[in-house]
Amino acid sequence: SATAAASAASGHPDAEVAAARALAARCGVVSGGGGAVTLQASVEATAGARGADRMEDRHVLQTRGDFCVAAVLDGHNGDACADHCAGRLCAALDGGWEAGAGADGAAAALRAAFPALHASFLGAAAADESGATALAAVVCGLSSAGGGRVAVANAGDCHAVLWRGDGSLLPLARPHTADDAAEAARVAAAGGEIRRTADGKARVQGRIQVTRCLGDRALQPYGLTPEPEVIEAPLRADDRALVLASDGLWDVLTLERVAHCLNHTAKSADLLAKRLIADATEKGTDDNVTVLVVLLRPL
Repeated sequence: SATAAASAASGHPDAEVAAARALAARCGVVSGGGGAVTLQASVEATAGARGADRMEDRHVLQTRGDFCVAAVLDGHNGDACADHCAGRLCAALDGGWEAGAGADGAAAALRAAFPALHASFLGAAAADESGATALAAVVCGLSSAGGGRVAVANAGDCHAVLWRGDGSLLPLARPHTADDAAEAARVAAAGGEIRRTADGKARVQGRIQVTRCLGDRALQPYGLTPEPEVIEAPLRADDRALVLASDGLWDVLTLERVAHCLNHTAKSADLLAKRLIADATEKGTDDNVTVLVVLLRPL
């Protein structure tokens, strides 16, 4: 929306804090009293084998009582796009949130925020060719008696899962890559071409594996889109945590392995995030890795 695009333009840290506070208020955040939940969250990140000077991941983590915005942006061809968009996400959400919608406004705000951030970056960095996949989640309305919901927007190959009370994982995103038949058809319909490169991987115009992302100015005419896919899920009283991570984790850990790590680690957000980072490193990931863990109840 035009409002979301205008809100995405500022990028000042204080503006992001103020926007997160406004978002929580929109959702009638619970901050004390009977049935209240105060979310605990943590983030861990590593540049991995690429080295600190090649860290292109960025993240957003804002919690207010039972409200949370969590996001990971995985940059490529530089970190400018990821940096720009991470610094403006909450403002873009606030700008795109329908007045009076309350918690019901989360999905629409996420859908509006990604294109707004994309346009903001392209307008602000005329000569920059970097891009970023993006994954963002909004949690709101949670209480100790259950209820509440999570909305997850994804453009690219980051991933989010809901850790359920029985120890299983519910996927809340799907990867958007040139290997996916539906995505390949969408790219072709928009004038792009999927080519196999020497390593056997499918890429748009032979250059990029993902089919949805922010930025990537030069590839916009070929079917890349910042439009996210949004998944909403009701939360149960026994749901344990929301986990978001960049593809550096998912490239080397299966869902079964992630579930094993979560179910066999001391139950604090920081230790869970640390365990997943350590496991991905041990499995030989050669990419940046960012992991965000949002506990939905005390474990």
